[in-house]
Amino acid sequence: GKSGFLSLYGYFDVLNVFQNKSSDMKGLENFFTEIKPKIALDELFGKKFFVGNSDIALQNIFITTELKAGDNALMYYYIGLGTDVVTKIGNFSISLNSIYKAEDYNSLAQNKFDGYMLDTSWFLKLKTFKNGSYLTYQGYLTYSFGASKIEKESGRSSDELQNFNGIYYHFNKIAVGYGLKIYYNMGFIKDSYV
Repeated sequence: GKSGFLSLYGYFDVLNVFQNKSSDMKGLENFFTEIKPKIALDELFGKKFFVGNSDIALQNIFITTELKAGDNALMYYYIGLGTDVVTKIGNFSISLNSIYKAEDYNSLAQNKFDGYMLDTSWFLKLKTFKNGSYLTYQGYLTYSFGASKIEKESGRSSDELQNFNGIYYHFNKIAVGYGLKIYYNMGFIKDSYV
């Protein structure tokens, strides 16, 4: 949602809600949340920032923040700067953030700034139909890198990648679609180590 200079995106996942005995999540911590507030500096100070032309333009400068948490031993905070990129085919958002690892399974990086995150997202209209419905390609790519403290530990990595790609059909304020998510070294844990 968005109100004035503040916009907020987030989700809260609960896995194996009914504690199914055959689930590989049985008895384990089963939640994950990601909350992303953004503060639009142009709207906060009443000055419009718009650079470009009708084909592509940078619009808005944001202070980006994020909270990412899962189970009782993982909590990251992110802070940085970002912008929206407006094109004829759709909108992109991009930001660069510093990572503070408040909780990280008692790693060497816990309670320290360690690494950076390049965060991108997009919403592209592929086709608009006569009835007003439309087809989109939407998703995000998050690449974290430069985690020099945590990579000193066995099985840990200096980088990680998450990528989500979705095709959605939007109609009557409802969207139905399919998404594919790709992970690499999730949680700065080497894929080969898991």
